[in-house]
Amino acid sequence: MGEEGGLKLWSDAIKASGGDWTIHCPKHVAAVFEGHKVIVDDALELTVTLRSHVAGDLHQWVRLLLDGRLAEASSIAESMQRASYDLYVTRDLEEAKRYVRARYEGEEDKRFGLLGSSKAKNLPTYGMNTSFQATRGFRHGPWYNDPASSLKSCCRLIEVATEFSCQGLELDFPIVGWDTDLLWSGKDWVTSVGRSKAHDARQLRLNSYRVLLTRGRDGTVIFVPPLSDLDATYAAFLSAGCRLLRRQIALSAARKSL
Repeated sequence: MGEEGGLKLWSDAIKASGGDWTIHCPKHVAAVFEGHKVIVDDALELTVTLRSHVAGDLHQWVRLLLDGRLAEASSIAESMQRASYDLYVTRDLEEAKRYVRARYEGEEDKRFGLLGSSKAKNLPTYGMNTSFQATRGFRHGPWYNDPASSLKSCCRLIEVATEFSCQGLELDFPIVGWDTDLLWSGKDWVTSVGRSKAHDARQLRLNSYRVLLTRGRDGTVIFVPPLSDLDATYAAFLSAGCRLLRRQIALSAARKSL
């Protein structure tokens, strides 16, 4: 997730250890461990899940998005929408909250919640507190499992899970807050994170948002705060195939009135 060099760091660490290792991995990452003893087993492919029928497409969409290949991402988004995986974008957090609550009204087993980057600086102003003080006491068990009536439940849309609290876990429909720690420049993603001991702060941000964007089973709504610095980023999501949440709500209301 947050590794700057990805799987290559694992390969380097194994070489440095001097031990006799056997690597078990799916075929598509085997080349990373060239020079080691490798046993290929595609059952270890973690992008395949029984819980999301379009998991492979979701991971591909996120990869294309973060690679800056927005037109290609849009094509994948269209096929995902046809397969009933919804990708929305909004600049109104309350609108997003109303939507997920209405979508799962009466479905007590469904889980939706707020996700945001640990490096977000503006989200707290808009109702998503991702600060260290707010998240250091995060309790994973109640947040993911408590009934919606519990103040600790993700469904109350109060506490925010960062990339560190949601890695490897899923929600039916997360609201992902996007902040200025990763901005679309018009050509590529850039980070605004300043002083850092990280070798590659940009890669850390890309990997963090990769985690945040791949948590949803039924879909994802991305909340982009109404800041001028984020206007180009908001436009990038539209170019990558995300639908306007407000328009979808209006269409749904129109259908119900027929």
